[in-house]
This record gives sequence, C-alpha cells and structure tokens, in this order.
Amino acid sequence: MLSRIIFVVSLSIIFWLAPIYADTVAGADLVLKNGVVYTVNANREWAEAVAIRNGLITYVGDDEGVVGHVGNTTEVIDLAGRMLMPGFHDSHMHPMSAGTRFLRCRLHDLEWPDEALEEIEKCAKGLNDGEWLHGVGLPDEVFSGNGPHRTELDRLVPDHPAYITNQSGFNAWVNSPALAEADINANMEDPARGEIVRDTNNIPSGVLKGSAAYMVRRILPHYSEDNLRLALRLASQMANSFGITSANEAKVFERHLQAYRRADLEGEMTLRVQASLAWQNEFGVKQVHTLIRQKRSVSGNKFRADAVKLVIDGDFHNHSAGLLQSYADKAGDRGDLVFDSHRLNEIITELDGADFQVHMHAVGDRAVQVGLDAIESAINRNGTRDRRHQLAHIALIDPLDLPRFALLGVVADFQPLWAQQGFTLDQLSKFGEDR
Repeated sequence: MLSRIIFVVSLSIIFWLAPIYADTVAGADLVLKNGVVYTVNANREWAEAVAIRNGLITYVGDDEGVVGHVGNTTEVIDLAGRMLMPGFHDSHMHPMSAGTRFLRCRLHDLEWPDEALEEIEKCAKGLNDGEWLHGVGLPDEVFSGNGPHRTELDRLVPDHPAYITNQSGFNAWVNSPALAEADINANMEDPARGEIVRDTNNIPSGVLKGSAAYMVRRILPHYSEDNLRLALRLASQMANSFGITSANEAKVFERHLQAYRRADLEGEMTLRVQASLAWQNEFGVKQVHTLIRQKRSVSGNKFRADAVKLVIDGDFHNHSAGLLQSYADKAGDRGDLVFDSHRLNEIITELDGADFQVHMHAVGDRAVQVGLDAIESAINRNGTRDRRHQLAHIALIDPLDLPRFALLGVVADFQPLWAQQGFTLDQLSKFGEDR
C-alpha cells in the first residue's frame, strides 16, 4: 500500500496565479492543512497549508499561519502528510462532443466477433422508433481488408439505420438502411481520400473508409441539448477522477455552445472549459464577427469561448496529412492543405487581431510549417503580446521548424496516447525510413 497518496485540488484556480499571502479576513470556506503542498511557484515551491474563500485561494503557507483563516463554518481537511497539488489542464479534449461516446453503443475491449455482435444486437433492442444505432470502439483490425458485410449488420439491426466506427472514427460499418439514407449506391465513385468498399457483385459492402465514412456521419441526427449536457457531466466525472480540472474543448459548434452556456449558468460544470469555436471554411473571414459575438455571449463562471479551431490538413491513414515530401508509398502525393499560405495568413492575422487564441489541427510537416508561418505573420502585423496559440497533433515536424515553437511562443500540443503499437505506428511506413 502506498504510504503517501496524491491529493489533487479539484479547483482549476492554479497556484501560480494565486498570491502567496495571508488574507486579513478570517473564516475561509475551506482549509487544507498538515500536507505537502506543491505550489508550482518558483519563489516558494512547497508549503503545508492552503485556505480557500469564495472560490479563490487566499492563503498558501505553513500550518501555523492558516489558523487565522479557520472560522465557525470553515471546513478543515487534515491532509495527514498527503500531497496537495494543482489540478491538471488538458490542452486538447472534447468533453462534450466526444463525451457523447458515453451515450453510444460502446464496443471497446469486446472480443470480435462474438462479444461485439452480441452487444450490437442488445443495443438495437433499446432504440426508439426512427432512432439510429450509433456505435463506437470496434478494433481497427475489423476493418482490415474488406471488413465485415452489411448483411450481418442488417440481421442485427433490421429496423434502424446503423453506423458503427472504430475508435478513431476514420472507418465505419453501416447497414443497408444507413446506405440508403446517405444515398450510397453501386454507381457512386469513391470520394477523394476515401473508399466505399464493395463486395464481389460491386455493391457497397457496408464498410466505409476515410472520407467515405463522413458521407454517413454528416447525416447523423444531432444530440439534443439535454444529451449534450449529460455527455459533458459524464466526461467531466472521468476527467476529474484523473485530477483534470480544466480543459480546452477542441471544436465547438453553435449547438455545443448553447449547451455549454446552460450547463455553466445552471451550475452543472465540474470542469473549467475554454472552447475552441469551430472555423467553417465556407464563410471565410467574414465569420470573425460571428465568432466575436459568440465569445461575448458567454458570461458564466466555468466556461469561456475565446479560442478558434481551424483544420489545416487531414491524417496519415488516407494520405490527407500535408507533407513537405511525397508519401513513400504513394509517389508524387504530398497530401492536402485546406488553406493556401496566403489565405491562412489572412485568417490567422484577423483572428489574432480580434484577441482569439488560435488552435490549428496540423498533422503533417507541411501543415505544421504553414501554421507556424501564419502565426509569425500575425505577430509581425499585430505586434508582440502573450498569445499562446497552439498547433495540435503535429505528428511529423521538419527539424528546422522545431525551434520556431519556442521562438513564436506556440504551444506544441501532441498526443502521446497515439504513439503506441498498432494502427498508429503502422502509419510510419508511409514516410520511408529516413523520416
């Protein structure tokens, strides 16, 4: 048994933002004493006690000094030598949108095919009239080769459209009603960067890879506001259990924004959230005024919307991540960029000038480079300040661009979770040995 356990403060008010001094007003709401307090303050890294009043840390110091903060109604927790530290901030998370996975047919860690098919059939029996079956978590190996056939899913889910994905969501298995809803038929060509897998009769088999999966995903019914708020609560409970007390929600549309507002104003949030408002390419720079209005519409306690999310490229699995050199397994193909450099510079300069933090999805080294170029252009145009823009995923970076993150003050937001054996590392063969 561990003799010392971590005690994580479930407040997102981090110590380095709090002054280390004694409040002259006695009677804190909460006092934690007799602990090993890690402050993350270079001037005084360790302390014994903390006092909190009205949601603010009002004292950090020794046990003797905290006595004056204990009033008749103060809750006092004796840490008994345990460690107290600030909560973690997750720089790239989807607590509401991805939190809806808790509401889907969850197939994670189920043995394929027996256990997974049994769970799918069970989920189908709980559906209401007209409701889709939306599942998630099939192993990537299920989609190797041609994958499963729609007829098996038709048998399990005969009366509802069904859309079931792997963990990443890049590949989907759908039934005949879902193919019909999306108007996917034998005469349809594969979309760019996607594949409609076909059976021996050249009929869509029900497996959709890459951008082909989006053809069905885009017509899925939206979750209600109540379900979005439920998803937020479930995801927040999981985050809090790991000591995560604040996060950046990496992509928020208007429907999510409305649900966040309500959740915050009604006191449901146990996670402080900064929203990255979704940039929608079809509206161009003129949407900056809408984004400013959305940012100003938020006046709650634990939620703000002062970041904007742009997608610069795709991913490696379908050769859509933007590379400086061709893919090793597809000569002449360097992937895709959503924006040319001139347009991206214009957009980032405009957002930066409106005091937004910019959050860019950039997977390939070419996308990383144009993202850094755009931030540098914005700095040159708008002047120096504390920005903390971020590039997310950054799975492949040109060595010459590595020092630019520090020089430009850009947060390098990468996901160690993806650096594991299996589907993710299998993509490395697309680069060749040198890269």
